[in-house]
Amino acid sequence: MPVEGDRDELMRAGDAAWAELCAVLDAADPDQPLHDPDSPEWTSRDVYTHFWRMHAGSARAIRFEVETGERYRWSDLDEDELNERNVAEDRSMSLDEARRRAIDARADYRAVMASLTEEQFESIGRRHGDDLLGGHYRGHLRYIAAAGR
Repeated sequence: MPVEGDRDELMRAGDAAWAELCAVLDAADPDQPLHDPDSPEWTSRDVYTHFWRMHAGSARAIRFEVETGERYRWSDLDEDELNERNVAEDRSMSLDEARRRAIDARADYRAVMASLTEEQFESIGRRHGDDLLGGHYRGHLRYIAAAGR
């Protein structure tokens, strides 16, 4: 869903939400699930790998749409199926590697978003900005808070 507000303000809010989420993930027991019982039982590594894939995918989607003018198609799987497949594929990744990949992919995603013209940001960036602009980060923080972690 597109987000409202000034790009710079939204990006700063997203940076703050990302920093908060990283602090929570880094302080957590890496072997224990973080989310509330109604959410996937992901560890901090799982959340980092999830955001590595989301950040990289969002940057790829933005680039594709800028270059082609067409909508990017993420997957034929629904969101839950895609998340389950990705978590299973990433189980052998270490927490440090997952963290590094998420941070590197976020830096690329942020650079792509910052490079958009105002028109591109309005037509493309807002649709692909939920992670970077903080909504998705805050969602995971709510899952973790609901679990009392």
